[in-house]
Amino acid sequence: MRLSLAWGLLVAAAAPLAAQQPAPFDTTALTPAQRAALRVASVRLAGDSIRITIGDTLQLSAAALDAAGNPVAGARILYNVAGREAVLVGSDRLAATKPGRSEVRGFVIKPAAPGTRATMVSASVPLIVTDMPVTSVEIRPADGILYAGTTLQFGARALVRDGRESEDAEPTWSTDRPRVATVDRFGQVTGVTAGTATLTVKAGAVSATRRLTVAPNPIAQLRVSGAPDRARTGDVVRLKVDALNAQGRPVPGVVPVWTVSGVQTGDDLGARVWADGAFVAEEAGLYTVIATVGQRSARVTIQADPRAVGRPVKLVGRGLQTDHSTSEVHVWGQNGRDYAYVGTHAAGVRPNVTGNVVFVYDVTDPAKPVLTDSLMVNARVINDVLVNDAGTIGVLTREGAADRKNGLVVLDVTDAAHPKILSEFTDSLTSGIHNTWFYQHVVYVTNDGTGALHIIDLSDPKAPKHAGRWETGDPNNRYLHDVWVRDGIMYLSYWNDGVQILDVGGLQRGGTAEKPVFVSKFAYPIGNTHNVWRDRNYLFIGDEIFGCPQCINGPRGYVHVVDLSDIDHPVEVGKFEVPEAGAHNMWAEDGKLYIAYYQGGLRVVDISGDLRGDLYRQGRQVGYFHTANDKGFTPNSPMAWGPQPYKGNIFVSDMHSGLWVVKLDEQGPLIP
Repeated sequence: MRLSLAWGLLVAAAAPLAAQQPAPFDTTALTPAQRAALRVASVRLAGDSIRITIGDTLQLSAAALDAAGNPVAGARILYNVAGREAVLVGSDRLAATKPGRSEVRGFVIKPAAPGTRATMVSASVPLIVTDMPVTSVEIRPADGILYAGTTLQFGARALVRDGRESEDAEPTWSTDRPRVATVDRFGQVTGVTAGTATLTVKAGAVSATRRLTVAPNPIAQLRVSGAPDRARTGDVVRLKVDALNAQGRPVPGVVPVWTVSGVQTGDDLGARVWADGAFVAEEAGLYTVIATVGQRSARVTIQADPRAVGRPVKLVGRGLQTDHSTSEVHVWGQNGRDYAYVGTHAAGVRPNVTGNVVFVYDVTDPAKPVLTDSLMVNARVINDVLVNDAGTIGVLTREGAADRKNGLVVLDVTDAAHPKILSEFTDSLTSGIHNTWFYQHVVYVTNDGTGALHIIDLSDPKAPKHAGRWETGDPNNRYLHDVWVRDGIMYLSYWNDGVQILDVGGLQRGGTAEKPVFVSKFAYPIGNTHNVWRDRNYLFIGDEIFGCPQCINGPRGYVHVVDLSDIDHPVEVGKFEVPEAGAHNMWAEDGKLYIAYYQGGLRVVDISGDLRGDLYRQGRQVGYFHTANDKGFTPNSPMAWGPQPYKGNIFVSDMHSGLWVVKLDEQGPLIP
């Protein structure tokens, strides 16, 4: 990423002068390589393209040529790789990291006279990165019985030598007796007539087979059950199909194909039905759901009414900040009183402002937060501040310290209104910590420098010590952003590597607090996995996107809803996306998800019951609060960072205005 950024800045700087000749200047002080660079007119990379496989490295080769096309001896050629598909190892060796297509560029920097800009000559070729060769392939069996005239969905897993699933293998399907059964390129098998056949899937040079049996079709009638007369948008209706033979007896193992028709909103249908018969309406209206099995079908009609759950969110109190940009908030209680610890963040809008303070508020009366103390450390960012469940010690994370001694600061919170520094721990963490989480006697921290999870033993908070470490992915291209633990299960937000789920004692997979054991992962193509929160069997995953074409007024990104009923195979089933804003931190409690949605302020979402589809479009947003103030650090500009429900109120930190205390009015008028 740094190389790509540097290349972009250099090109941007050089572009206006690219067509000009370097100004004459005294070259006697130049090195031989710099003098050679002055004669370079073009660069030519070896080959029309570069192909490389994951796990391999490749020596790059290019030639620097003069105006006559002759090689220029001694000219130094530099390289740059766009995208995340590969990284440079050293100055001229390529290591593949991710399947896909990108570009490799070779360039020569031409020195210029003092006071003028250097120019460069460059060339590029396409980069094609493929995954490791497939070593084995498996056929995932379909549910149900294959009757003549019906279709079942089979799946395939192509594995590479390190045991993971290939990212770019394209399985091909076939059957040996198409008169008995056929298969399309997606693995959908259709029974033609009763009999047996062999199903084959091939990926790369390996294949797998499965015996198919097509049974005679006894289905005479279909019925759909489970549909209510009316439902609300966002309610998941579980439909079931009953198949009967000519004698009215149930036919087992029938798997229907579900379709829905009804309200059309623009290019989108206002409802969806999944392969398991789960129906959800995202727009109010009348919908017809059809179950088809072979040549037979049955239908049911469902009226979907507006969800109507919106309520007012009212201001209770606030701790206005005009001189600092604020970060995370942690609210807790001690001896009958309540406190809010609020971190601070370096702000680019004010070059002399730094995030080196934790503000301590007494919020026993949430309408009147009282600043009781502040704690200053050497840092530019205090991204996270947290107190353990026992209320005995606290921690804060440091980034950007002037002396480069970042790491963890342990707090004595015996007097909650006036916390004191108890100890510091910087060993192997001097590059900075972005996020932390308490669990039992350890604290988990993210390492900005290595992208690893570090496990720190705080049994003696005056003398913290390393207890373990866990990491994943390519060390040249990984970033661990967040860690979250609940019920002995750890969830690591590993940015481009998705969420890594680990056992730390809750799943009986052999994991402990000091030695986590990998369970599964969930990743999506865009990456930017920022943080998570689990509620019941759902994992809510927020992504954070900066630099996109739509990010003019702030970041984008949304909350993915992932079903963890089978924790070994997480499945995304829904999302909550505010189109004009980006998600940051969140908190789930009592059937509601609280999201600090950056420039979109605070969002409160109804996550009760089953969840499927687009929760925002379904009207599941319960409440909204615009966290902006005309006297804030950045006036009239919401940038909500972190929410926490506490004793009936919602505490929200906003980077541009400080601490907010608001309340969802459950008895207030419904908001359409």
